[in-house]
Amino acid sequence: MAIATTAQILEELESIDLKALLDRMEEYVRNRFYDKTDQNKNGLQFEDFCQEVLRKACDGTRKWKMNKSSFENFVFGTLRSDLSYFFKKGGVRPDDEDEDVDFEDKNQQESYITDIFYNENIELGVNDMNYDRIDDSTIINQWITSLQEQGADEAEIEIFECWTAGIITPKDVADYCGKSVEETNNIYKRLRRKKIKLNTQWISLKKQ
Repeated sequence: MAIATTAQILEELESIDLKALLDRMEEYVRNRFYDKTDQNKNGLQFEDFCQEVLRKACDGTRKWKMNKSSFENFVFGTLRSDLSYFFKKGGVRPDDEDEDVDFEDKNQQESYITDIFYNENIELGVNDMNYDRIDDSTIINQWITSLQEQGADEAEIEIFECWTAGIITPKDVADYCGKSVEETNNIYKRLRRKKIKLNTQWISLKKQ
């Protein structure tokens, strides 16, 4: 598996619009903190999380597997992972910390719903082929019940059902549901904060 060298990472950073990437990263961090106070940031600024991700990419702490994902997907995946760690542990992930998920017990974990279905490029209109249609109606109904218990409205459920049917990008979802792309993106943002209970085997429904 091809892992990018520091030189390749720097070359990639020079070839892209770095400011635009950092702006999108900062917006993502801001959205993840939307229901938290400044005190929850432990003195950090939104941009600090973004810069830390790029530092880890450049020094090899986090490795970009070039044949597995685009650079942008790698960066946002790292950012999402670091934020999840930060919220769970209350601090920045140590460079040498193992990335394995902490399970509440050996059979169940609680995950953000978008850790299963959401990819940061979705809002840019890129359909990620890692997300397959899920045909298990029992599991889907259990997820929907969990979402309803967390206060999901009809629009959120409708969007979630689109995801499970393999309709992913805002444009495709908007066309299917008869909504505007802007309205669809707003629903996506509400769904980001919903959690669902997952049996560990459910995670395997996402193509590896």
